[in-house]
Amino acid sequence: MTSLSDRVEWLRLEAGDSKSTMAKKVGISPASLIGMIKGDSNGMRAVTAFRFVQAYGVRMEWLLFGSGEPFLSPDNLEFPKMAHTVPLIPWDRVGGYKEMSMTEKNAFPQIPSLEGMSKNTFAVTVIGGAMEPKFMEGDTVFVDADKEPTTRCFVFAVHEGRTLLRELVSDGNSRFLVALNKRWPGEEFIPVTENTIILGVVDTKLVKVTTSA
Repeated sequence: MTSLSDRVEWLRLEAGDSKSTMAKKVGISPASLIGMIKGDSNGMRAVTAFRFVQAYGVRMEWLLFGSGEPFLSPDNLEFPKMAHTVPLIPWDRVGGYKEMSMTEKNAFPQIPSLEGMSKNTFAVTVIGGAMEPKFMEGDTVFVDADKEPTTRCFVFAVHEGRTLLRELVSDGNSRFLVALNKRWPGEEFIPVTENTIILGVVDTKLVKVTTSA
């Protein structure tokens, strides 16, 4: 089951639910569910993903990414909780995140965060292919501005006026922002200087999270 649509349809059949029953359980229209199963969409709303987990006891990682076993252990049903919402900030506005007021942050679309994420977390939809195949254009990532960056983590940074998603790599006393895509036409290694601003550490990724069903 390599696609989200395959996993949703497998789950429906496994549960013995009709399409209308499943749609009602997860709070979307039957038409939206049918489109999801047909593969018309490559992703789902964050809140819909949480409802799938709550209604069917599936693991979030399996539902969204196909990783691991489908179901939570019956002996340890620890459902993820929506701790709070975070702003979904446009790529071209991320560079000013640290200077934004709470009012400005709240003006952006809000999506649910996972329990354990700090309240200084924001979400952003990836633009460009510098970090393929780890992060594809259209992926939405959660970025924790309170998390301390360490080597080999993924960060959002501002360098010479450009907003970048890169891997942070250390080499002795030097640090670099590294593009994973070897075919990327831009710079593969960018030295971190005193003028480079690390905005936050990528906490996790949801695939093409949208703000409508």
